[in-house]
Amino acid sequence: MTVIEQLREGLAEMSVAVREHPDGIIVPATSIEGFDVSILLVDGRYCVGFDRWDLDCFDASEKDIAAKLFTRCLSDRTRLVVGARGGRDVSWTLEELLDGQWASIARISNLASRFWLAKEVRHLQNHLYVLGPNNSFKPNPLRGSA
Repeated sequence: MTVIEQLREGLAEMSVAVREHPDGIIVPATSIEGFDVSILLVDGRYCVGFDRWDLDCFDASEKDIAAKLFTRCLSDRTRLVVGARGGRDVSWTLEELLDGQWASIARISNLASRFWLAKEVRHLQNHLYVLGPNNSFKPNPLRGSA
């Protein structure tokens, strides 16, 4: 069983909606405050994506790292900070809650952004899992509620 099949099975057990993709799965945001998370197997590499951003691809030997990143992004301990200019998203920063503080772990931006327009910032966060002691994942009974 592949990592993607294991994730699909675990999400099905929690009754989480999953969109199928020819190369993997996408978990759509459950609210307007959340973001889509995907994991795809492309050319033998596991690619984890957020919203419209593919963060990174991991070699098959790093499949567990990709799976943990995918799962963490469904939890309340990770958020996506989206910067927009003129109504168009131009930057994405993935942050993780560490010792009570949000820390940036990855960032990408569009170099062709309309820098002269006012910047708007949205904080998007999923709540499908609550991260417990020792980073154990527990289903969130309040998931999807506003």
